[in-house]
Amino acid sequence: MVNAQEYVEKNFDKSVSTIVAIGKDLEGDIDLSEYPNLTVVDFGCNLALTSLKLAPLTKITYISTFGTGIIDFSFYSSTPDIRHCCLNNVGNTDQNNPLLAQVIRDTCRAGLKAKSELQELAQLILSKQPYDFLKLKQEMIKFKSQELPKISNKLSEQKKDEIAEHFTHQITSSFGTTRNDQVKEAAKTYINKLDNFEGIDTQCATLFDDSLKNAFQTVTTNAYNKGQEYWAEFWGHYLCRRVYQEKLALKNINQEKITQLQTKIQQLQQQIQQLQM
Repeated sequence: MVNAQEYVEKNFDKSVSTIVAIGKDLEGDIDLSEYPNLTVVDFGCNLALTSLKLAPLTKITYISTFGTGIIDFSFYSSTPDIRHCCLNNVGNTDQNNPLLAQVIRDTCRAGLKAKSELQELAQLILSKQPYDFLKLKQEMIKFKSQELPKISNKLSEQKKDEIAEHFTHQITSSFGTTRNDQVKEAAKTYINKLDNFEGIDTQCATLFDDSLKNAFQTVTTNAYNKGQEYWAEFWGHYLCRRVYQEKLALKNINQEKITQLQTKIQQLQQQIQQLQM
């Protein structure tokens, strides 16, 4: 048996566009995330291969994992240009109908990873098998519709941490005070509260409670008298506006995604109506 990753790295430069290693007795996992120019990948007839990883967005148009031990097909979600694929122990999709390979890609994006489920769908759409094109369209609508509820206007944990870190740096720099974890934790708490509301403007005052205000005052101590309380509230309002702007931008992006999905679903529904005529 040959270590799959070592074989690939030894025989294929990272700038290549094609990797074909059929029946090379390869075993283990293959990571192609550092091969950004690939258009063709064929690891057919290597029974001991266990997984395949691709770069986040590839140029790949053809993939074959026929006759391998790969059971997780989530890598198809990284193939926006896929035109033809060959699945484990099932066979080739029709080269003259790239839509079929794209359906497999879309189902993987929708979370369909299990070998049995994907093979069942593949059996439905393979050119060598009789399949109901109307049912195929209906399946596509189902998977597209499943993506709609997954679109969330909630900020990611990474984005919230980024906002909190930037805010902590700004407020401590403004007052020339020492950074402390209490401020960042308070900022993250406030951000989480704000993230749960769509209309943030009306929630700034009610959500900015005394515990948050006191935490912010630990770095506004250089302000005169009651000034430290005023500036704590000022920065609380500033943070509120920052979160609101981030959520508004995210909402606009998501609305575009929803519109695109709804348009695609509508197109598929029209195609189904034509097939039923």
